[in-house]
Amino acid sequence: MKIRFRLTLILLIAFAGISPNLQAADFRSKIKGRGCRFMWGVKAGFDFVTADKPFALPEFSFDNGGLGINAGFTARMQWRDRWYVQPALTLSYDTQSVELMPQNVFDGKTYASVRRGAVMLPIHLGYKFTLVGNSRMSIFSGGWVSYSFAGEISSSDSDERLLVNNREPVLYGDGGLWSRISAGPAFGATLESTTFPLSLTIDGYVGVTQMSRSELCRYNYMTESLARLTFVYWFKL
Repeated sequence: MKIRFRLTLILLIAFAGISPNLQAADFRSKIKGRGCRFMWGVKAGFDFVTADKPFALPEFSFDNGGLGINAGFTARMQWRDRWYVQPALTLSYDTQSVELMPQNVFDGKTYASVRRGAVMLPIHLGYKFTLVGNSRMSIFSGGWVSYSFAGEISSSDSDERLLVNNREPVLYGDGGLWSRISAGPAFGATLESTTFPLSLTIDGYVGVTQMSRSELCRYNYMTESLARLTFVYWFKL
């Protein structure tokens, strides 16, 4: 009885290990037969962020820009070594300076330092082509949605300058300044190699964030721009 039980247990364990491998092999053969290829990878890089009408050049300066870091995972389904769909899950931590115009400041404006941690879900639709030899380049567009799960705001001049009606500013939540959710279009390009599983991606994201606290914000909405320089290490299925 014990021998029979052990044999049954061994067979079950062996089947459990073989079955996923057979399913993965079957999946690989199916997508390759259709001219498809699936890859996934890990990514990390740097963020360059601006906020509050960055395209109005006379009003834009480096003072209201900022830096950050990002890391996450991505996947790509590619057809005929040309077209691809690439979603990703990215965590980021960014710092930036935002221009505010509180009512109790008579010189018209002050700068606040904003620090945010967020999770972003972008999806890219791209087209890849050959540059020279084993070098490839792709261009893409798509969209993204972001949810900020942590953050704080403080004045770069004096905390008293941001006191309006004896209320200190908070970034999120009740009486918060900034919406946790933002979304917008995405665009960019990648540089890749067929001989080395590392690619360089330059992403651009533009979004519109709803603002509150009219006594602190010049507008009801704030335009945000994010340029992202990311390295991706690919694993083939």
